[in-house]
Order: sequence, then C-alpha cells, then structure tokens
Amino acid sequence: MKIKEIKDLRDAVPFKRFSIELNSGRLVNVPTGDHLFIPPNHQFVIVANSHTFIIDLENISALILETAKKSDAQ
Repeated sequence: MKIKEIKDLRDAVPFKRFSIELNSGRLVNVPTGDHLFIPPNHQFVIVANSHTFIIDLENISALILETAKKSDAQ
C-alpha cells in the first residue's frame, strides 16, 4: 500500500469516511482525518478511534470508501 493513497484520503476536502482493510480481513474504520496519524518514517499508520491501531503498511490489503446511503423515502 502506498502512503500517498492513505494521505490523499486523510487530507481530502471534504473528508469521506473510509476503512482500512487488513490482510486478515479485519476492517479498521477511519471516521475523520483527525483519527489517522502518519509518522515521519511512513512505515506504519496509527488509527485512533474507539481503540488504537498501529498498522504496518505491509498489512494493508485495501482502502474502502464509505458509500452514501440512499434514502428509502420518495
């Protein structure tokens, strides 16, 4: 996973919620850009939501954007 892709999602205006999918299949939710930290060495990312996750870039399989929910009202 390229750090630039993660930075672009974190810094997007407006921010769109996304999840980081790990090689294990686990999803780590990133609710706002303020919940995602990238240290200067760019070897891992830190997500602090209800828990704190330190994620090695090699363990990331995908970045999943949250899609807008459609209203059932017509």
